[in-house]
Amino acid sequence: MGLATETIDLAYEDVVQAYTGLKRWHKSHLRLYDKAIDAISAPKALDDEELVEFHALATELRRHDLAFMELLLDAVESGEHDVDGLVDAQVAGNKIKYQALATRVDHAYASAGLVYDADANPFFG
Repeated sequence: MGLATETIDLAYEDVVQAYTGLKRWHKSHLRLYDKAIDAISAPKALDDEELVEFHALATELRRHDLAFMELLLDAVESGEHDVDGLVDAQVAGNKIKYQALATRVDHAYASAGLVYDADANPFFG
C-alpha cells in the first residue's frame, strides 16, 4: 500500500519479536518463578519471616525479569533481529544465578515445611 502500511508491518514485526523473546525467556525459568510466588498465594501457611523471605525471592526474580525485558526491548527497538540468540545468550549467562535462586527457593520451602506440587503450566507446554 503505502508508507503507513510498511510502518505498521515493521512495528508488528517488532512486537512479535519482543513477545517471542519474552515468552522464551520466561519459559526458561517458569517453574522456578511459579514456585517462588506460589507460597505467597497462601500466606496463612507462612509466618511473618517466611512471608518476607518468599516475597524477597519473588521480588529478586522479578527484578531479573525486568532487567531482561529492558535489554530485549532495547535490542528490538535498535533493530536487533537475532532475538533467539539474545535469549539463548542471556539464559546461558544467567544459568548459575538462576540455579542459586532455585536453591534458595528450595531452602525456603524446606524451612517453611512446604511442599511444591503444582502441575506444569499448560500454557507453556
